[in-house]
Parts: sequence; C-alpha cells; structure tokens
Amino acid sequence: MMEMHLPALVCLAFICGNAEPSVRVWAGSSTVLRCRQDPGDQLVLLTWKVQLLDNSHCTLALNWENLTNRNNCSERMRQENTSLRIENTAVTDQGNYTCQFVNTLGTFFTSVLLEVLVEPSVTLELNKLGVPECRAHGGNPAANISWIPEGSISTNRAMEPDRSWTVSSTYTATSSNVTQVTCIVSHPTFPQPHSSSISTAGSGRILWVRVTVSIIVVIMGLFLIVMLFSSYGQSWAQGCLREVKMPEPQGEEKEEDEDEEEAEWSHTQVAAKLKALEQRVSALEKQNQP
Repeated sequence: MMEMHLPALVCLAFICGNAEPSVRVWAGSSTVLRCRQDPGDQLVLLTWKVQLLDNSHCTLALNWENLTNRNNCSERMRQENTSLRIENTAVTDQGNYTCQFVNTLGTFFTSVLLEVLVEPSVTLELNKLGVPECRAHGGNPAANISWIPEGSISTNRAMEPDRSWTVSSTYTATSSNVTQVTCIVSHPTFPQPHSSSISTAGSGRILWVRVTVSIIVVIMGLFLIVMLFSSYGQSWAQGCLREVKMPEPQGEEKEEDEDEEEAEWSHTQVAAKLKALEQRVSALEKQNQP
C-alpha cells in the first residue's frame, strides 16, 4: 500500500520536474502559505523552512506529539496548524518557503516561491541635459520601460535600501522629425501599461541655452580671477618675497654674533696670558733682588 502512495506524494511535492509554484502578494498585506498536500491525522512533526532571496534562512517547527514549537524567524511569522502566516508582508520576505512534514508514512515536503508586489511611482520629464527621462521608482519587481517612437534608449536599474527597484530610462531621438515621445511602463501591479507623453520640440534649445550659460559662467569666473590677481597680486607677491628673504638677515645676524663671540673669546684669552706673563716677570724680579 505504501509503495502505491509514495510516488503520488512525491509528485505532489514537485520532485517530478514540475515548476515550483509561486504566490504573489501585496506589500503590507497579511499572507497565508499552506502546504499543498494533506499530512493526514498521523502528523508527527511539521516544519517550515525559509530561504530568503538575500541567502538568509530560518525555520519554524511544530511537534504535534508534545505541542512544542521552535521559531528563529521574524516575529511577523507564525505557524497556524499546518499553514504559515506572515503579517505586514515586506519585500524582504521574498524567497522560497518549504513545508516539510513527518507522519506515519514518512517525510514529505512542498515548496512555494513568495513574491511581494510594490507599485512603482512613474515620472516623465526633461532632465538637466534636456533629454526625456522616464523613471519607475520604488517598485517590485523592477518595471519594464519602452518608448514610442523608437530611438536611442539607455536604461538603468538600481536597488533601493528596502530592496525595491528604481528603473530610469533616457530617450535620444535618431530623427530630427521627432517632436513628442511616449514612455510606456509595464508592471504586474498595473491593470494595463502606464503611458505618458512629453514634447521634445524645445529640448535641443534648452540644451543649447544651458551649455551657453555654463560657458558664460566659466568665462566670467576666469575674468574675475584675473581682475583680482591684477589688483592684489603684486602686493601679495611682494609680501611673499619679503617672507622668503627674511631668514637671510637673520642668518647674517647670527653669523655676526658668532664672530663677535669668537672675537671676545680671543681678547680675553690674550689678556689672561699677558697677565700671567706679568706675574711671572714680577716673580723673577723678586728673586733677583739682593
């Protein structure tokens, strides 16, 4: 009997090559994940193993024989009989959730992939370079952006601290006849693709004006620097030269002081020798007296 049931149970646990099922929920909602098969009345142990997308993992286990449980997951996660409930579901809860149970027939498991949806905010404007830029900010998963008509497209994706995505796309026309472009944003949270249009008729003029203003600002800055240098540069340079030349007199003064000290030492030495010589002559005169 057991040999007949095990293959069916294993296939229900998705070991027969079937794709792993996925569940999509809104961020902030309460999510309930259920085992995809009935463990029966002879349940001994039920465990939920969580493998999040950031490679962290945790486990919730309930022993039906002594009704003891173990939970090292988030406080927002708890077991309800054979189901797993997640309160205030967040993007960081995305991952693989495996229900594993043990009964009198053996050990079986099923898995489900949890995806958390966040609706992005969409903007379309001319950026600082006067180029149309479409942004889908803070969405999950990342939005898809396309343009009408076709042109030169540059698209970047960036993950936010809360693990949501911001997608930005810029459009450069490949024809001079383009006067308006349309940005189309597709996302699972949108009932239909979000589209918005913007005029590009003045984008070239805006870019020319901004470049011209930047050049004028640079020229005025250089002119101001030249004027300031011509007014204060000479006195500043003279001051610097004075500071540089000041050590030279100090060095000469020092050398003169050393020469004077050496001269004074020589005179003193000569005077001492003369005095000693006088004393010796006086002593000899005393010896020669009758």
